[in-house]
Amino acid sequence: MTRHVGAASRPSLRPTLRVHRPASTAASLALPRPSSIFELRPTRTVTEGSISSAPNAPVVGVYDPAAFFYHRLAMHADDGYLFGHLVQYDDEYTSILHNIMVNASGEQPDLAQVRHGARITHIKERDDGVTLHFEDGRAARGDILIGADGIHSKVCEHVLGASAPTPTFLGSCMVTGTLPLTSINAPPRLDLPRRPLHPVSLVPDRAAWREYEASGEAARAAKRNHEGVQTPVIRALMDNVRDDAVKLWTPYCIPDIPSWHRGRVCLIGDAAHALPPNGHVIAMAFEDAVYLARLLVVAHNAEVGKVFAQSDVARVLTQFERNRRPRIERVRTLAYGTGGAKGGTPAA
Repeated sequence: MTRHVGAASRPSLRPTLRVHRPASTAASLALPRPSSIFELRPTRTVTEGSISSAPNAPVVGVYDPAAFFYHRLAMHADDGYLFGHLVQYDDEYTSILHNIMVNASGEQPDLAQVRHGARITHIKERDDGVTLHFEDGRAARGDILIGADGIHSKVCEHVLGASAPTPTFLGSCMVTGTLPLTSINAPPRLDLPRRPLHPVSLVPDRAAWREYEASGEAARAAKRNHEGVQTPVIRALMDNVRDDAVKLWTPYCIPDIPSWHRGRVCLIGDAAHALPPNGHVIAMAFEDAVYLARLLVVAHNAEVGKVFAQSDVARVLTQFERNRRPRIERVRTLAYGTGGAKGGTPAA
């Protein structure tokens, strides 16, 4: 159980989680014992942008109100010919999804506590626990640390040391944006141009990317590229989107790493296996969180006061990685196979 260093007692099984993504809150909801969530950012934020999740992710059951669900999409040619149907997926804002998960955890304060502004400097392990040290001088101790801190994982640096991988650019920089639905006066349909349309802007480096976004040139270039498009929905988007509402998104991945755990520390989600952005990422992170939580519960046998021994932790984390790796590799192969249009393989 997490406590501040120097506290008088240490109740049993309180995993410590560091979070950038919803995976840690999913784990806290799945665990029947208390946990602490350490968030790098100083406060909650709402950042525009969407995230897609595979059909198994909604079983978490807490974010349905924020998602847009469709049961079926039909695709027709101009002459009425039916190309086929797309099955149900869902989309929601990444930050809204994260906040919903945090709220769900907050509704059970006996199970989860969230601390913002917790930037980790280093991690120390002993046979009986793991201690996190933060930039502000504070420290916290727990039985287990679950690193759900994303592709630029600080926890991964502890697990792998000097062999921790550097994220690899996937080779594309995407221009995205949002605007109120009331700005679009068009029927709920998707029209595709008769000929392929794929405008590309060449921007030399990251500094130029930031300037391209901040100056509004990304939005203006998108509008210029679509000047001749009269499809109602696209025309409404181009005419109404604000320059400052357009963002650049550059997807990264990490290579397969030799181990997801070390001692009492375990990686899940992007920290362990960052996948190409094709709707699988959040689902795999949720699967990691729930499966690891189940293994911990079984190993601990839900007995209050039982010491979660180092041997128990090692057995659980080894089983978790052994059983999850084949699943992740299958999904990784699928993601690269379907993601070529978005830069599905790392850039040279």
